[in-house]
Amino acid sequence: MISQFYQKSKGKVMMAVVAFLCLTSYSCKETQDSIVSGDTVVKVNLLGVATPASSNGAKTKAGAASHQQDVQVSSVPFAKGSTLTATLTTDAPANQANGLRAGTSRAAAAASTGTFNLANGVKYAVLVYDSNGDFVSTKEFNAEETNTEIALNAGTYTFIAYSTNETSVPSVEGVGSLSTASLKDISADLMYFKGELEVKPGVTNTLNVTLKHQYSQITTKIFVAEGTIGTIGQIVAPTITPSHASASLTFADNKIVYNGEANQNVAVAFPGFTPGSLVATSTPTLLIHDELLKGATLTFGTLEIGGVVNNNFSFDKLNIVPGQRYNLNLEYKVCTGEVVTSGMNWNFPIYGNPGDGAVIRNFIVNDVFQVGPFNAANGSIISSEITAPAADYGFVFNIYSLDNSFNMNVNGVNIANQELQFEVFEAGLGTAQTIGFTDGTRHGAGGIPQVWAKGMEGNYTTQTNPLIQVNIDQAGYVTVFGRKSADGELLPMKMLDNKPFNNVNWKGGAESNSVKITQRVDNATGIQGFGKGLKKGACKN
Repeated sequence: MISQFYQKSKGKVMMAVVAFLCLTSYSCKETQDSIVSGDTVVKVNLLGVATPASSNGAKTKAGAASHQQDVQVSSVPFAKGSTLTATLTTDAPANQANGLRAGTSRAAAAASTGTFNLANGVKYAVLVYDSNGDFVSTKEFNAEETNTEIALNAGTYTFIAYSTNETSVPSVEGVGSLSTASLKDISADLMYFKGELEVKPGVTNTLNVTLKHQYSQITTKIFVAEGTIGTIGQIVAPTITPSHASASLTFADNKIVYNGEANQNVAVAFPGFTPGSLVATSTPTLLIHDELLKGATLTFGTLEIGGVVNNNFSFDKLNIVPGQRYNLNLEYKVCTGEVVTSGMNWNFPIYGNPGDGAVIRNFIVNDVFQVGPFNAANGSIISSEITAPAADYGFVFNIYSLDNSFNMNVNGVNIANQELQFEVFEAGLGTAQTIGFTDGTRHGAGGIPQVWAKGMEGNYTTQTNPLIQVNIDQAGYVTVFGRKSADGELLPMKMLDNKPFNNVNWKGGAESNSVKITQRVDNATGIQGFGKGLKKGACKN
């Protein structure tokens, strides 16, 4: 009896043990399966791109290196009486977070200020290595992408992120191990991040990524100073030197190895530049160098501003920090005194119906002075002559209101072969439009107001905010600028037949200039403006 009871009890105990072991085994298996399947997720949070908070060697008054706003200024004579001043400043956002880090949302909040954003469509890659340095996973994302999750087992990982500011990313050599992984011979805009993160199950794991520029960038801007007459005529073969051709980066030690000698002349590109512009801005120029560069040189094969041509013109001793972004502004200015003309100020109303003409009083019509009121038919030419004083550096005619066309004869030469007609008329009510903006837009079309529209006029009394500007440099080169909106900037214009404006014989020294303003009557007709020029004067600085 006892034996039977023992046997039954033994059987029940064995069944309980087996059941316990099965449950334990299933639980273990479920946990293992869960880990292997990568149910733990890391969300990549791209905060932006940072630049180093390093000084270029400039000193503060206390003698310490300035880490906030390094500014280098240098002025070089461009021609007799004119200078080109270079100002090099760092292009780092305020409150830029120092260093690169991965971690919690608090770190994200700290790092989210003071970074540049990657443009939409730019790709970056994220690689994952385990605690042994073995490769685990990699993913590529677009900068604007929000679905940036990576499935991983729980554990501690090293994360590598990189981009070359392009729509694709270069492949990694020796990717299988952190000790051998590297990016080879990179000549594009390399940005890099490395950080560790402990990935925990059951929580949101966020990897905050702040990429860091590894190469320097310089954006060059050439512009004519306010109050200086002249435009930019030529920008030929600009380069910055020195630079390496490329570099390689190893993930294990974050070391950059620069390839070849630092003897490369890097071309500076000014896309969209057209002769006769007041401003020319380059795309960022990439410099690849291994330490503070105390002698970068910007050289122009040819640079023409204000009718003055300089060959092999250069700025040297530019101090450049690796990985930093810079703005290099080149301001052209002449040492002058101002001379002015009498004003242009007349406005004649329409008579009859649109297409008939304008009522003219005390003015020259078709070369005959009419006391008026005189009904001048559409197509009549009204004119006024002024004397422009001698101006060594050219002349600017600022027009503050216009209805609706004009031409200008300077010392016997018209600035254009036909009337500069800014208005778009209905069929049969006026002459065809002849001038527009160099980007293909025009007044009276595509949302741009007619040139005479209310609100488009500048202030004739205070001589501010010109609507149209005719610029004649010292060599007689003519350019025309106009506004597209009430508070817009002056933008370059061109004749719609694509013929250039005529060069005129502009006089400096002691000689004055004869200027004749003409307007073709097309309904209401008028103009308000002043002319001013620059003569040689003493430099204040």
